[in-house]
Amino acid sequence: MSTITIPPGPGSRANTSFDPQTQSLTLFLHDGITPITFPASAVTRTYQQATSLSILYGTQIGACLAMLAVVLGMTPQARFRRAPTLLGIAALVLNAARMLLLALFFTTTWVDFYVIISGDASVVPREDFILSVAGTALSVPVTVVVLSGLCVQAWSMLRLWPMWWKVPAVMGSLALGLLTAAFNLVTTVLQINAIFHADSSKIAVWTRQAYLVLATTSICWFCFLFNVRLVMHMWTNRSVLPSLNGLKAIDVLVMTNGILMFVPAPVIFSALEFFNWQQFELASVTQTTVVIILPLGTLIAQRLANPVWFGTNDEVNRNPNASPLGDTNG
Repeated sequence: MSTITIPPGPGSRANTSFDPQTQSLTLFLHDGITPITFPASAVTRTYQQATSLSILYGTQIGACLAMLAVVLGMTPQARFRRAPTLLGIAALVLNAARMLLLALFFTTTWVDFYVIISGDASVVPREDFILSVAGTALSVPVTVVVLSGLCVQAWSMLRLWPMWWKVPAVMGSLALGLLTAAFNLVTTVLQINAIFHADSSKIAVWTRQAYLVLATTSICWFCFLFNVRLVMHMWTNRSVLPSLNGLKAIDVLVMTNGILMFVPAPVIFSALEFFNWQQFELASVTQTTVVIILPLGTLIAQRLANPVWFGTNDEVNRNPNASPLGDTNG
């Protein structure tokens, strides 16, 4: 014989002040004895953060792969062996691989509810440790390649500057890039050590903050260099967009880098890294933005300065003496 349970109605003695979303749940540690009590809202926050970050990493993977397809499909054959092109391709591939590993993190036992609540990593298998370490370690080569790409692009412009401006600008760029890469390496080593010990307290806060300061300063510095040259060009020509025939290849490169580095505002993204955003990781967004902008700026410069490479014969007929962008080393 079956029994039907009727839910309490308005006139029942049910506790109407009870909020099911604020109730507490209990888990037991690995020993099966020690209890852990936590609010049910922690479950919701965990799923929301995992879902949000997975979507964020997925969009960055798609953006990198789309930009990689554009670079491989539109870069002239003569440009494939140039340093900016190789660095751009390497940055896109490495960054896409890193975002994939970060996204796969949410399929591992690291996000098991027991592991998150208890902090007990004894149930995490070795392969999940390796995946987490690999995603963290890839931050170093991505940072090095991105900084190298920025330095190469900046050098194509700085080498035309007077000596008294060029030397300090080059030295400052190299010093800032090396210091940023060094702090990135230190921070990554500490993070990997914390992963193996499953203890986030082993990460020195000051090293992470110092790296964020240096990364933000580096992006601001290169944005400043590109936009200073852009402002100088605008002042000289007394126009925002002079005719294409009046532009040199280096001018096109500087203009595209200056505008593209400013419009998407990676500086703003990097500055926001100092705030606590649980469901939106701005560090990866900042790096991905720069990774995509650099090859995009180079492609635009190549298209405007060398239309013959892209088969636009009408443009070639109007400007048959277009100088190759490769001569700018940009």
